[in-house]
Amino acid sequence: GKNMLDFKGRTLAEFNLAVNPFTGNNLFLSVSGNGIYKNNGTYSFDESKQLLTVSCVNAWYGLGLDFKVSGNSKYAVSVKNVSKDFAVIVSYYDLNGEFISFASAVENSVITTPSNAEWMVLIFTGKVKGTEGSFLCPQLESGSVITDYQPYFEAQSALPDETGKIYQFVS
Repeated sequence: GKNMLDFKGRTLAEFNLAVNPFTGNNLFLSVSGNGIYKNNGTYSFDESKQLLTVSCVNAWYGLGLDFKVSGNSKYAVSVKNVSKDFAVIVSYYDLNGEFISFASAVENSVITTPSNAEWMVLIFTGKVKGTEGSFLCPQLESGSVITDYQPYFEAQSALPDETGKIYQFVS
C-alpha cells in the first residue's frame, strides 16, 4: 500500500544514540526532534477509526517510528485532523545512527531528506507538557504528492509451485 505508517507489529525499542537502534520496525516512546530519548508517554491506535492518540509527559516528546530512507528523497506527511497543541515532526540520522537535523510541523507537507540521511524518525508529539491528543488518519507516503488517505496494508505476493498452484503467500 501507499501508506507506510504501520503501528502493528512494530517492536517497542529504547532509543539509544550510542548504538544504532534503527531497524525500520521500531516504535519509540518517546523521542524528541533533536534525537534525545526520554522514556515516557503512551499511545494507542484505533484501527476502526484510523485514530492515533498520543499522551506526552514532556513537551516535544512523543511516539517515534523509524524508516529507512535515501538522501534527497521526498516524502508526503499528512493527517486529516490534529489536536490543538500537537504536531508531527521528523528527525534525520546518518548511516551510523548519528543525529543530523529535524524539521517541525511537517504534517500536511512534503519533506526532503538531507543528502546524508539513511534513517528518518517520524514523531507524533505534543507542543506542551502533560497533554493527550490525537491524529486522525496519519499517513506517510514516498514521493512529492499528498494523496487521499488509505489505511496501511501489507502487500502480499503469491508463490506458485511447479504446476502453478499457489501454495504460499508472502508479505
